Order: sequence, then structure tokens, then C-alpha cells
Amino acid sequence: MKILFVANSAWNLKNFREDLIKDFINKGYEVEVLASKDDSIKILSKWGCKYNEINFLGRSTNPVLEFILFLKLL
Repeated sequence: MKILFVANSAWNLKNFREDLIKDFINKGYEVEVLASKDDSIKILSKWGCKYNEINFLGRSTNPVLEFILFLKLL
């Protein structure tokens, strides 16, 4: 089974979801991370996560751009 974590930064997942991610990996789940690229990707990869890059626009309120992001997530 696959587990997908989506966040606006890999740093956020590394710092706030470490225990949860490691628990899933230890239970045999395939963990994938969808986040913007930063230095934390190396650590997530060492844990055993597969990384996929997506660029979030920080504080965008443009509905067109948000819809495009939604389509990318699909």
C-alpha cells in the first residue's frame, strides 16, 4: 500500500511528520512525498521516501492558479 504526504515544503514534513513517516515505512508501506524542493529531501530519501516535486505558490489567492494546482494534484 502507498501513502502520499503532500506539503508546501519537504522541510515541513521532515520536522513535523518524522515519527508518522518512519512508522509507516517501518510497517512496510511505500511512502511518497509531494512537496516543493529543498534541502530536506535528502533526509526524507534516506528514510526511504520517494520524492515528487510540485511547486506551491505560497500565499496565492488566484482561483485560476489554485485550480491549476488542483489539476496537478489529480
